[in-house]
Amino acid sequence: MPTEASKSHLLARQKEINSYLDFLSAALSKNAKLVHQDGEFLLDLEVTHALKSNAYLLLYSAIESTMVQLMEEVHDVIEATEAELDRMHPSLYIYILRSLKTTKSDFYEKDFPLPSGKSIVSFWLQDYKKKVSVSKAHPLFNGNVDSQTIVKIAKDYGFCPQDDASIRNSSLLKAKEKRNILAHGSTSFTEMGRDLSFDQIRQDSENIMNNLSNLIQTVEGYLQNESFLAA
Repeated sequence: MPTEASKSHLLARQKEINSYLDFLSAALSKNAKLVHQDGEFLLDLEVTHALKSNAYLLLYSAIESTMVQLMEEVHDVIEATEAELDRMHPSLYIYILRSLKTTKSDFYEKDFPLPSGKSIVSFWLQDYKKKVSVSKAHPLFNGNVDSQTIVKIAKDYGFCPQDDASIRNSSLLKAKEKRNILAHGSTSFTEMGRDLSFDQIRQDSENIMNNLSNLIQTVEGYLQNESFLAA
């Protein structure tokens, strides 16, 4: 299956998050405490508030890392077909040309031997790999993944379903915003956690996992049917 690595990655992240939620549920129980060889540590409210906030770091990490893995598989399949630019899905055709217009990589006439359609696609794919390997900021994702980002990429590549509800969810935006607030330090983990309930966190986790699973299924069909090529 063309998205096997993404499925495996998401499953591992889901297991990690579920384990954390099990721990969090226990930590939030009345008089919860950690027992260690030197004694016991009572988990007071302030500590559990921070633990609740931390869940959104795990959720956002799962979102962005899964998207990175998924797009890597998309590029691998496109590369394996050795398709020419003129054979690409119309929206992907435009996206590739726009990407070349904004690239900071040097390119020369020799990079695009005639007919140049295949070499243009190859250059775009290699340029993407270069950006991923040398830059701290991912070319598509850099702390900004939410439904809007995902739908835009889906439209650019040509795998956005007519009804995009299956790849949209407000929990994605919530995870991104909370992650960025915590990363930038504008609110402390304890302050944010005071306004969070365990049920909220669990529901957001379920929404995000379902959303990512739906997206992987959508992309799998797109790759298997070679829908990145023009009809």
